[in-house]
Amino acid sequence: MMKRLKLCMLAMAAMYSACSQSSTTGGAQQAADGQPAAASSVYIHFFSVAWGCVEVDKAKLDAAAYTIQSFETKAGPCPATLPVLDATSKPLLKCPVAIGPQSIPATYILFDKRTLDGKTVRDMRAEGFTSENFCPAVAERTFN
Repeated sequence: MMKRLKLCMLAMAAMYSACSQSSTTGGAQQAADGQPAAASSVYIHFFSVAWGCVEVDKAKLDAAAYTIQSFETKAGPCPATLPVLDATSKPLLKCPVAIGPQSIPATYILFDKRTLDGKTVRDMRAEGFTSENFCPAVAERTFN
């Protein structure tokens, strides 16, 4: 029984490793001729507050003929890290949100550190922010 459990755990670890390696390559795929395939999604992002980034598939905005109005957008997905004074902030959680009156689906990424006064680094994880208590509130908001 213990050998089976150990084998199952090793198999799960191998699968996790293979998945995490493929996801760190940015989802790049090889076409049949060995050339990288075109990316399936092109993202833009904007910051709604100093510690939150909204990421949306540009094709979905284009399909709805909608332009972000209230925020300055930048090309690409939300950054992997943000500098917060002398600390590095990383994504803490992701929440589904809507953009514009067409309710275009997007993702709100809450980063784990922030500063409100420019002097103190606050830790969102330590303050108890979770998907369960944060996402419902941010999902009520429509970003324009």
